[in-house]
Amino acid sequence: MYPLAVQQGVSAKDYWGLTYDELVVQLKANQSAKGEEFQVDATMNYSLAKLIAFAFHDPQKMPAFSEVYALDTEDDTKQLEAPTDSKITQDEVNFMAYFNAINTTMKRKEETEHDNQN
Repeated sequence: MYPLAVQQGVSAKDYWGLTYDELVVQLKANQSAKGEEFQVDATMNYSLAKLIAFAFHDPQKMPAFSEVYALDTEDDTKQLEAPTDSKITQDEVNFMAYFNAINTTMKRKEETEHDNQN
């Protein structure tokens, strides 16, 4: 399993310190990140193809850059507002529960290591 984990982006150094559950979580996170990267690349390729079609067939009707890439340059300077209790989404609740579970596991692991040293 070690070669497959390293091939999927898990650090060779970190692999040996991970539990099976932590390894599975890391592999799923890496796979999700690669999937998102693939979707971004596919979207950019499609937008590029549309621009090439405009440039070749009808350059006069070429859309503006912000229309093609749906960028809102005015919002780049806005600060993110802190979420209030009413704005917390289910994904955030799930993430917090997941993070708390990881912290609990890490504390249990440290306690076990500390007990084994004594």
